Amino acid sequence: MQEENHFALLHFDFEQQFMHRQLPAQDFIHLAHLRLACLRICRDGIEQALPKIPEHLEAYCEAKDAANKFNLTLTVAAIKTVYHIVLKSQAKDFAGFIAKYPQLHNNFKTLIGHHYGSDIFNSVEAKTRALEPDLLPYDC
Repeated sequence: MQEENHFALLHFDFEQQFMHRQLPAQDFIHLAHLRLACLRICRDGIEQALPKIPEHLEAYCEAKDAANKFNLTLTVAAIKTVYHIVLKSQAKDFAGFIAKYPQLHNNFKTLIGHHYGSDIFNSVEAKTRALEPDLLPYDC
């Protein structure tokens, strides 16, 4: 599935394929991560999304022989970043959400850099422990 075909799956089907580890690893691109976070936050609230998304993502990575790619700090930071923008958004669906806030997709590393002075993308500690931001705290 190419990035431009990402929206071919209905939200339910996308989530089901992810949860049952049927979504091919090459299809679980950055935009799919954002979509999962947005769907879960909007449906379940941040209180449930924060613990569940990392748990499910880590299991997905393990099932796809990509456990070394899982980064707990980055996952939590991404969820909190999406949540912050969801609070401001008036979008009715994910396509509208990402169209209104393309920086989530196109400038994600810079957004995360506003919160972390250290390189959480390559930190061994960040992979296994949710490090707190050292620059700007999140609002949740």
